Amino acid sequence: MNKYIASLLLSATSVISAGAIQLSLEDCLELAMENNHKLKNSALEFDASVLTQKEAFTAYFPVVYGTGIYYNANKGMAKAELDFSYLLPGLSFPFSILKSGTVASVAAVQPIFLGGRVITGNKLARIGKDVAEIQVKLAVNDVKSNINEYFWEIHALEEKITTLDYIDSLLDRLRKDVLVAVEAGVRMKNDLLRVELQQQEIESNRLKLRNGIKVYKMLLAQYIGLKSYDIELSMDDIDDLPEPHVYFVDPFIAAENRYEKKLVDSKIEASRLNIKLKSGERLPSLGVGAGYVYNDLLGTSNNNGIIFGTASIPISDWWSGSYAVKREKIRLRQAENEKQDVMELLVVEISDKWNRFYESYYLIKLAEKSIDSAFENLRLNDNYYRAGTVSVSDVLEAQFLYRQALEEYIDCVSSYHINKQNYLIVTAP
Repeated sequence: MNKYIASLLLSATSVISAGAIQLSLEDCLELAMENNHKLKNSALEFDASVLTQKEAFTAYFPVVYGTGIYYNANKGMAKAELDFSYLLPGLSFPFSILKSGTVASVAAVQPIFLGGRVITGNKLARIGKDVAEIQVKLAVNDVKSNINEYFWEIHALEEKITTLDYIDSLLDRLRKDVLVAVEAGVRMKNDLLRVELQQQEIESNRLKLRNGIKVYKMLLAQYIGLKSYDIELSMDDIDDLPEPHVYFVDPFIAAENRYEKKLVDSKIEASRLNIKLKSGERLPSLGVGAGYVYNDLLGTSNNNGIIFGTASIPISDWWSGSYAVKREKIRLRQAENEKQDVMELLVVEISDKWNRFYESYYLIKLAEKSIDSAFENLRLNDNYYRAGTVSVSDVLEAQFLYRQALEEYIDCVSSYHINKQNYLIVTAP
């Protein structure tokens, strides 16, 4: 490739405006880890799963109940009459009790056997925490992929503006030559109009590119948590384009390490635990407890300590519970089938990412050759025009082909970096 043009394309010499924030790709990723809303919500979801696990652990401890009752009725709730007629005919004394009183109690019940539901519930809570942790990592990968894409799209659009500026300078020089020729009467005025139309088309494209940069910068700023989208990119190692084979990983091995595979494994484990949970609901529940009761229902204080045992046998639930267990077994089979499907699709996805990465690298090589050819074609047509052997249209077409080759190279470099990051994400151990 022509060295001057290579320098033009890879320089990233955009002038930093006053107050602009200069960021490298690593800077953007670090800011996103701190400020991205999606990552914040994923972290909060993980925190919630930790609390759920702690909540499930409390089921190992005794359940404590406390009750208190005070009442005051308009009359005694228990009435009776003492009959002394055996001493004296007609002699009796009516009375009533429980007009007011206080009852208070506290009891603690320690579960002894709940059909394994406490242990199973804690295991399910642990799986929930593991899943939330995996979701955080998946969210991080998604954010990294998007930031990388926005970053390189911005760079590509800025480089295309640099390319337009260069082509515009060629057009400006050509216009001056054509204007002199028209004034000398050796060229038609429509040659001048063709050049001016081409300049107007360049300005139109420049405006579209600037609007595209603005949108991508807004997206990038939103992703990394900046209020301002007045961002300038800091480009490091732009010339570093290693061959894809350096990063190659066997797709079947990479699939085994994917977070999506770990998610479906967790789903299978949760299905197995749900079978145990539903089976445990059909078993008896046993517990022991101790309590204290206080009352003054009859006007005097009474204190009692008690110990007791509890037993609960789900008789009618045996029938419905059997269907619940069968349902969970079906869901387990579904989860196992889903794993097979996910693994196959992961291999396809990894292979596709590799093909895109590999393709973008070799398209760069082809684009470099196209630039050399287009540059030589432009040089020759420019010389032929000055010699009067070709028309302005031939020069304009050569400029267009050269510009097209430059933009194709820019797109290929951008695609290389985007595809490289996407491949590294799907093959990360």
